[in-house]
Amino acid sequence: MPTRKTLEEIKAFISVAVFLLSCAVPAAETLLDIDFTHAPKRVNNVRLGSCLGVLPDGVADGFTTWSGGSCTTSLLEEDGVKFLRFTSHTQKGTVQFSVSCAKIAVPGYFRLTVKGRARRNAFEIGLRL
Repeated sequence: MPTRKTLEEIKAFISVAVFLLSCAVPAAETLLDIDFTHAPKRVNNVRLGSCLGVLPDGVADGFTTWSGGSCTTSLLEEDGVKFLRFTSHTQKGTVQFSVSCAKIAVPGYFRLTVKGRARRNAFEIGLRL
């Protein structure tokens, strides 16, 4: 069994290691900050595919010109929590949305935080640099 002195040394080593590691990793940069609880932009895009409903500023449907996918979006509130529901109505094609951002310097450190809920179908997020 380790002695009290050994435990104190281990604790001090861990504290120093955590500090040094935190200094070695640069701070993450916020590239996008999109509020999906507020969607003021009405969309009525019917082309090869369709997207009907509302979207937050800076978010665009990225599929209606090339895919037969179809979806609706609606701003809802359940249990005091506002959210934007995306509903796909198709078995053919795909539904995807795009957000443009400033040029990303790579290599780099970035943080991606997403809060979402999927009831029946998969929930997928993809990044392209």
